[in-house]
Amino acid sequence: MSIVRTPPTTSTDIPSGRAWDALWVLGVAASYYAGTQLGFALTRQDQPIAVFWPPNAILLAALLVSPIRQWWQLLLAVVPAHVLAQLGHGIPVTTSLGWLIGNSAEALLGATLIAAFGRPRVLFETTTGVVGFLVFAMVTAPVVTSFIDAAFVVATGWGRDFWVVWVMRLLSNMLAQLTIVPTFVVCCRAATFWSADGRRLLEAVCLTAALVFVSLLAFHGESLLGTSIPALIYLPLPVLLWAAMRFNPAVLSGSLLTITVISTHSLMHGRGPFISSSVASSVLSMQVFLATIGAPLLLLAAARHEQRRTEASLRDTSGRLIDAQERERQRIARDLHDNIGQRLTLVEIELDRIAAADHEWPRHEGLSRLRDQMSLISQAVWEVSHGLFPSNLEYLGLVNALSRLCTETDDDLPIRIRCETRGIPEQLEIPAEVSLCLYRVAQEAIQNVVRHSLASQSVVRLQHVSGRLVLDVVDDGIGFDEMRCASGLGFASIRERLKAVDGGVTVQSAPAAGTRVRAWVPLRERTIARSPLPVMQPAAAGRRAPAPQT
Repeated sequence: MSIVRTPPTTSTDIPSGRAWDALWVLGVAASYYAGTQLGFALTRQDQPIAVFWPPNAILLAALLVSPIRQWWQLLLAVVPAHVLAQLGHGIPVTTSLGWLIGNSAEALLGATLIAAFGRPRVLFETTTGVVGFLVFAMVTAPVVTSFIDAAFVVATGWGRDFWVVWVMRLLSNMLAQLTIVPTFVVCCRAATFWSADGRRLLEAVCLTAALVFVSLLAFHGESLLGTSIPALIYLPLPVLLWAAMRFNPAVLSGSLLTITVISTHSLMHGRGPFISSSVASSVLSMQVFLATIGAPLLLLAAARHEQRRTEASLRDTSGRLIDAQERERQRIARDLHDNIGQRLTLVEIELDRIAAADHEWPRHEGLSRLRDQMSLISQAVWEVSHGLFPSNLEYLGLVNALSRLCTETDDDLPIRIRCETRGIPEQLEIPAEVSLCLYRVAQEAIQNVVRHSLASQSVVRLQHVSGRLVLDVVDDGIGFDEMRCASGLGFASIRERLKAVDGGVTVQSAPAAGTRVRAWVPLRERTIARSPLPVMQPAAAGRRAPAPQT
């Protein structure tokens, strides 16, 4: 799974319509009820407050992805779900009413502050949004509403120490907000936020398996290993870093939720590294640990996600600039070919006609030199036109165009350049942008060989390996220090061209050891379709232009 684009701006993240609205409200109420039941399941019998309390986070997430006009419906819908779940566990009516007020107020306050702060839709796509979520939803709203809950618990005799209850309720709600809201919000717009391919799905499965394994080992290690190793508490950290760096805040939040459930289950049964002298301190240790590592990791995941989006935007911009450059080159080449080149051809034809009609022509040395100069100018214009845009590439394809490029360079220069192709099926369709990119890479690499390498021979090798086109340009020249190649303009151009088609390049060289430039491009369906470049017309007779194949 990977993130591929910014979601389109709409008024809501869920389908509109009365039927959908009703289903959505009922779904939120059912989720709130299920979250309440989970919270009670994670509440010790000797404690008035749950170790982990999900319903508030579920309601907040639902408010964030719903239009403001629907908030009152969601707040009303959770009332019967709350009462039904609370009464089933013997909670006094007054305490249950206080918790309902506290739960609803926390979700409403958090959603209101976030809506006033910015756009809830992009809450977890930027570091600024994540900071707003942490400040308003994870800290401010639970801090304020915990006073309400703690007051009702103490006033009704359900608990004794106000500040102990306040701290336990605060941390349990902070942990729930951190682990549930990002996953819930992002999954509600999964169609626009996620893009699944085989490799990413496989990586996600491996991440999940690794997360469950290390969590069980860290929090149930005493029963699995037969001994207690407190340092195992840090075992999930590498997996969480994996989730933060390779996926997005939603996946990290879900990973934290998995660890929270497993660690809470371990704590409920008196096992794990958080067990200390008292239950309250054990619960506090676990909550503080998970919240402390979760908040910065969520910021890291958001920063990494933001970086990936910026890189994708820059890559797309670079590709469009390269595409515009190639089109401008082709326009200039076509003007030289069709306009100036044709006019020069007409002048040559006129001079030939005059020569055929005038028997004194051989005596006019000035006219003869003029005729020769016109031929040289016409040939130079064709060479410039051909250099600006390789018409061979469109007429003959990449393989034949590379072969002709090597042949022409070999004929004009003392260096020997040969072209090799391996494993390329005749029926293989190479996208136009990939062909042009690899051709330009070969041009630039050959120019570097001719200008700088002092080589006696060079090989241009094109291969089709494991779904990739691989281009190697190898010479036996003097080589150079590899650290210098990154600063060159030619290498920078090669790198940017390949990035635009999801490819890459490596350079291997050393003094007196020659140089190898390897470029590769994966052959798969392009995510950004570019219109085909217009085909140039064949050059006039007498030029070194390829004839189109039929």
